[in-house]
Amino acid sequence: MQYIPLLQRPFSISRIGGISAAMLFLACCFILPCNGQEKADPNDNVDLTEMSLDALMGVKISTVSRKQQRLTDTAAAAYVISQEDIRRSGASNISELLQMVPGMDVAQINSSSWNISPRGLKQVFSKMILVQIDGRTIETPIFSGVNWDVVDTMLEDIDRIEIIRGPGSALWGANAVNGVINIITKSAADTRGPLITNTFSTDGLPSSSARFGGQSGSNTYYRLYAKGFDKNGYLENTGTHTHDPWKQTQAGFRVDSNEHKGISYTAQGNIYSGREFESFSIAEGIVSSNTIISGSNVLAKWSSTAVDGSTASLQMYYDKTRRRSIHLPETRDTFDVDYQNRIIARADNEIVWGLGYRHSRDSVSGSGPIAFGPSTGVTQLFSVFAQDDINMSDGRDCLTVGSKVEHNSVTGWEIQPNIRFLRKISEHRTVWLAVSRTVATPSRGEQRADINLQTAPGSDAPPPPNDGNVNNDLNSETMIAYELGYRTNIGMRASIDVAAFYNSYDNLRGFIFDGQQTIPGSVTTDIANIAKGSSYGLEIAPKWNVTDKWRLAAAYSLYKEDEHTNSSGELLGSVAAGGSPKNKLNLRSYLDLSEGRELDIFTYYVDGSSVTRINETPIRIPAYMKLDVRYGWHAGNSLEFSFGVQNLCNTRHNEYASATGIIADEIPRTYYLKTTWQL
Repeated sequence: MQYIPLLQRPFSISRIGGISAAMLFLACCFILPCNGQEKADPNDNVDLTEMSLDALMGVKISTVSRKQQRLTDTAAAAYVISQEDIRRSGASNISELLQMVPGMDVAQINSSSWNISPRGLKQVFSKMILVQIDGRTIETPIFSGVNWDVVDTMLEDIDRIEIIRGPGSALWGANAVNGVINIITKSAADTRGPLITNTFSTDGLPSSSARFGGQSGSNTYYRLYAKGFDKNGYLENTGTHTHDPWKQTQAGFRVDSNEHKGISYTAQGNIYSGREFESFSIAEGIVSSNTIISGSNVLAKWSSTAVDGSTASLQMYYDKTRRRSIHLPETRDTFDVDYQNRIIARADNEIVWGLGYRHSRDSVSGSGPIAFGPSTGVTQLFSVFAQDDINMSDGRDCLTVGSKVEHNSVTGWEIQPNIRFLRKISEHRTVWLAVSRTVATPSRGEQRADINLQTAPGSDAPPPPNDGNVNNDLNSETMIAYELGYRTNIGMRASIDVAAFYNSYDNLRGFIFDGQQTIPGSVTTDIANIAKGSSYGLEIAPKWNVTDKWRLAAAYSLYKEDEHTNSSGELLGSVAAGGSPKNKLNLRSYLDLSEGRELDIFTYYVDGSSVTRINETPIRIPAYMKLDVRYGWHAGNSLEFSFGVQNLCNTRHNEYASATGIIADEIPRTYYLKTTWQL
């Protein structure tokens, strides 16, 4: 009998499709009631790259403790991507932006798919990371992971992206095992007036986005936006086309109202549709399939701030998603409600607590490699959390203790505690440590799907038989994490952030596959908790303001996984390691030239790694280096041009290899010209 861990799953991200974007409903924006079309105060949008080091160390972050606090006061490995980082990166989507984060594995599979994971354990569906956009969780409970093709919004509307490497389950719940990515968009008050962007690129047809924001009454603001793109398919490593283009359009709105006595309201929504293609390698050759996606969501939030600084908020959202793929059609309706209360008990004691409920109903039907029984299902999640921040030694020391308790439809009750301690050695030097327990609950697919590892979508073989039995023996994967960090200023112009970690995993799930062939040419599998192991690493993120016009930022990551073993102590081999590279390094240079001109250079190096396909020898992913260059020119106050090239070092390169037949493309060199017009 052989054990195949689930760290390399046999499913790929379903693709999407749609129509290329136009300047959808821009004219409609002008028929809304407007009052006071003045621009937002330019000081509202802070340029982190132009801040002094003292001011930079005071940047606020809310993901670590569910409250606003200085980045330097967080007892966690935290990183912030600012709007200025986004604008000067040349990135066309959120997945590309995450390359600059220390400790983050970002490997592009093809034109529409990414493999993204903090601190190793790389998987297509990123099941050990929590991703949110303005409090709305992006997740597919079928595989408890993230479809990165729908993690999207207009980049110009993002205020910042907060990333926590390491456990966040004590506040955010199961599956925030190795990290949290919190995408926070701007208030509508900061996006008044029109904005139009057009990008001409060698990787597809021109992409466009448009936004209009305004004011209604004395304290209510709104914005509307639309965007779309049409990307070409890439080449696979033989130089042949894989026929995997990606098209998508999206539109949305946001309304913010700031009432008196500290009460505010937010309402927002999005709608999207698209089409994408993917390819699989099977014994008969290459099989291509396409996926049509569509979805809509709406979110409402009420928040209140008392005179003493205590806060309360209530948030609700509804999210509908559809993925029409030939191997796993899925329709899902999710309703989520979350209440949070922050109490300032004393000057040295703050308590944050909250309640949550999520209801998700799906309809799925498997074909090819997957069979589901039953085809419809409901998952429910109840949660409560509490965290206490205790300041000691006149504010120099802070002890944080907290836990989240959840009840889910699969494993029942789960407890996820953590304890963190931070000490301010001086005004600009801090050291912190943390110990956390976190879990990754079994997905509905792991519990109810029957899987054929040698049947690909589009093949003639029928799906494996499914008797509707539920795998009730699955337990949550668990991790105990130990973290240590240090932050300091070096003089008046430089800073460095260092984090080290050791993770101990147990009950890792994987395939049990014994070669039984219920269908000619197929191999059926079961899923069980079969593995345990550990990983450790080091992350370093220095920043240096060389001059007032030249700034450098870097990130280095060292990562190592021990060999994983099954319940009998037998080594599971390189499949369990998941192909995570040992060393990663990036260096960003921001240079302000004269007369509104900018020159930005991004260098990104990734070590070689390997994965093992089922019953085959390891596949080597060579080390690669990316060099991106951007030249920007501000032609007055309202018009900006930027020209750039991505992947300058290589005509094309490979970043990913699949253990299950997914064809990974070679990522090509890309040239682009972007225009941004804003009043």
